[in-house]
Parts: sequence; C-alpha cells; structure tokens
Amino acid sequence: MKKQRIRRVSGGFTLMEVVIVMAMIVILVAIALPSLARYHKNAQEIERAHAEETVQKAINQYFAFEGGFPPADVPDVEIENAVVLTDAQEIMLRDQLLKRTQVRLDTAAFTYTYIRKTGRIALTRP
Repeated sequence: MKKQRIRRVSGGFTLMEVVIVMAMIVILVAIALPSLARYHKNAQEIERAHAEETVQKAINQYFAFEGGFPPADVPDVEIENAVVLTDAQEIMLRDQLLKRTQVRLDTAAFTYTYIRKTGRIALTRP
C-alpha cells in the first residue's frame, strides 16, 4: 500500500489574524462612538431650535391676524415669571395656532414655556 499524502490547504485565516482584525475593529468603534453621540446631541438641539422658531413664527402670525397673543389660559406675567404650560394648555395653544395659522405643533416632543404678555416661547426637552 502506498501512503497517501495529506495536503494542507492554506487558503484560510489563522486564529491570530482574526483576533487582530477584531481588536482593530473594536478600537475604531471606541474612537467613533463619542463623535456619534456628539452629533446626535447636536441634531437634537438643532431640531429643538427649529421647532421653537416655527412656534414663534406661528405666534407672531397669530398676533398679526388677531391683534393679540394666543391666550392658552395663561395669565399675563412679567418676563421673569415665564409659565411652563401644562398638557391641556399646550393642546389649547396648538389648536389655536392650527386654526388660525395652519401650523402644526408637536406638543409631545417638548415642554413649552410661554410668556403671553410678550408672546415669547421657549422649548425644552422633557
């Protein structure tokens, strides 16, 4: 009987090569994550600022049509005493602005702080 030679196929990767590649991937992900978190935070801030600008324009448009700022059951207060609107007040403000200016507001995404006397509004994330 003749001995058969067993041929080794060397087309694959060694375990050490795979471990080194995985370590490099982990390092790259660790470097990228803080940047991605910062971009996400910046995007949320831009979204808030855009929504605030939209609401302010709608309130100014309401003022132009009605000659006063939307009441939203908010007492006239001084600038230092801004009122954080309750859910019912946010819905009332949203409905008044929608009816008069056709601007749709997302009242669930932000907390509204409203000064009826000046018509200023500020949005914050809950």
